[in-house]
This record gives sequence, structure tokens and C-alpha cells, in this order.
Amino acid sequence: MINFRGFLQVLVAGIIMLLVSACATTPKADLAASRDIFHHSADVVQQAAVNALILTGFQLTKKEKNYLQGNRPLKPGLIIGSGGETVGVWLSLVLPDKTQVKIHTTKTFIGYVGQKDWGNEMLYKITKELSG
Repeated sequence: MINFRGFLQVLVAGIIMLLVSACATTPKADLAASRDIFHHSADVVQQAAVNALILTGFQLTKKEKNYLQGNRPLKPGLIIGSGGETVGVWLSLVLPDKTQVKIHTTKTFIGYVGQKDWGNEMLYKITKELSG
């Protein structure tokens, strides 16, 4: 006999995951509230940003010359879980030894309550990576 309750739980979880992935938007540089200039080359800052994404629990999904993107895996909670955010990191060379970083976090519709803006924490981790 089929366990109806178990089947229903799997079905609901699948629908939620589908909705969460469908509702995610792409980060946009012009919406980046978190920004800073680092006194390092773009390559060095980019590697620090990659490390910061990973240390903050993001999975690197895009790595281009002047752009990084990462997603945090969705963690189910009692009602609404955390995770599911997408972070975009833009790097632009100001001078050979100065790089501007812009960070924008997008949240999904379903998990919005359990999600947060990661920009300031990412800038802190990049700074820490570059100083240590």
C-alpha cells in the first residue's frame, strides 16, 4: 500500500522547490547597495570574492572576468527555510591597483522571510581575505 502522507510531503516539497527556483531573479549591478573600493588588482579581489562566497555558504554558479554569481542552497525550516538567495558580485578596475566591487542579493518570493541581504557580510569577508 502506498504511504499517502509520505507521497503528499514529497509532492509538496517538489512544488515548493520548483516555485523557489522559478521565482529567483538575477542580481543587477545598478541595484547594488553594497559597494566598496579595494586597493588591489581585479584578479586578487576576484579570488577574495570567490573565497568569501564559499565561506558564506554560497555555491559558485558563474565566474566571468568581471562578474561572479553564487547561490545559497535552500534549507527547509519549520515553516519557511533559509537560503535560496542569489548574490551577484561585479568587479571594475578603477586603477591598476584599485578595484570597485558592487554586490547585490536577490531573494526568492517563497523564502523571502528567511532570507537576508548578504552584501555587507560579503564585503567584510572580502576585506578579511585581502588583509590576511
